[in-house]
Amino acid sequence: MNNVSSSIDVFTKGLVITSNTSGIQYSKRETEDPSYEKQTLNLKGEHRPCIIPSQSQRERACEFCGKAFTRVDTLTRHVLYVHKHPRRRICELCGKAFGRGQALKRHVDCVHKNLRENKCDICGRSFSLASHLKRHVDWVHKDIRPYACEICGKNFGQIGRLRNHVNSFHKQLRNFVCEVCGKGFTWKTNMNRHIKVIHKALRPFACEYCDETFAKARHLRVHIVRVHKTVHPFACDFCDKNFVVASDLRKHTNRVHKNPREHICGYCNKAFGTKHDLKRHAGRVHENLREHICGSCGRAFGTKHDL
Repeated sequence: MNNVSSSIDVFTKGLVITSNTSGIQYSKRETEDPSYEKQTLNLKGEHRPCIIPSQSQRERACEFCGKAFTRVDTLTRHVLYVHKHPRRRICELCGKAFGRGQALKRHVDCVHKNLRENKCDICGRSFSLASHLKRHVDWVHKDIRPYACEICGKNFGQIGRLRNHVNSFHKQLRNFVCEVCGKGFTWKTNMNRHIKVIHKALRPFACEYCDETFAKARHLRVHIVRVHKTVHPFACDFCDKNFVVASDLRKHTNRVHKNPREHICGYCNKAFGTKHDLKRHAGRVHENLREHICGSCGRAFGTKHDL
C-alpha cells in the first residue's frame, strides 16, 4: 500500500473508485442524467461497482404514479413495464395483462394459486414474500412511518406516499383531468382508477361475508380485516374501544381524545380535528358534493359507504 496515494477526493454525488496495485485511478462515465456519476472498483481484475446515490437520485419519482426510485435505470424500467410497455402476456384465468412473464407467474401464484406462505401472526393476512410481510407489519401493526410532512406533520411509511400527499393536499397539483366530469388528479393512475370505479362502475372484488364490492383487492382485504375479523389487539387507553391495526388506534386517539378541534366550519361553526375532516364535511353537507355514483340507478352519494 506504500505506492498508493493517501489523498482521495470525496464527492458529494456518486462515488467512483478504481484501485489496483499501481495506484488509484479515477474515471467517470457520463450517463443520460448529469447528476449521476458512476465509477468502478477494480481490485486485481475484479469488477465491483460502488455507487452512492446523490440526494437528487433519491428523489426521482415516476411521473405517472409518484413511486420513488434511487436509480435512473430502475425508474426507466418501471415506466416501460408498468405504464408504457405493451402487456402481451395474458392470464388465462382472469384476463389480466402483464408486460413480463415473471409478473404473470407471480400474479398466478399469488392470486389464483394463493401461494402465500408468509402469514401475519396479528391479523392472519398472508403474503407471497417475506419482505412484503415485514413491510405490512411495520406499516399496519407497528405503525412505523419515518417520513413526516413538514407542513402538517402527517407521517408516512414511504417517501413516495409523502410526496403524493404534499403534491395532492398542499400543492394542489391536478395535472390530469377526467374528460367525463372534469375532476383533476395528481397522478394519471388515480385518474384512470377514478374513471373505472366512478364512470364505468368496475368493482370486481366482492366480499364473501357481505354484499360490499371494491375496485381494488387491497381495499377488499382491509374491509375484511376491519369489519369481519374478530381479532382487535390494539386497545385504546382512554376508552374501551379496540382496533385491528395500530394506525386506526392512533387516528381514534388523536381525533377523539387528544386532538383539539381547531378547524372551524365557515358555514355552521362545527369544529373538526383535521383540515381533511373539515373539507369533507363542507363538501358533503354544505356544498352538496356527491361524487360516488351508482352504476345501476345513477343516484349520487357523498361517500363510498353511502353508495
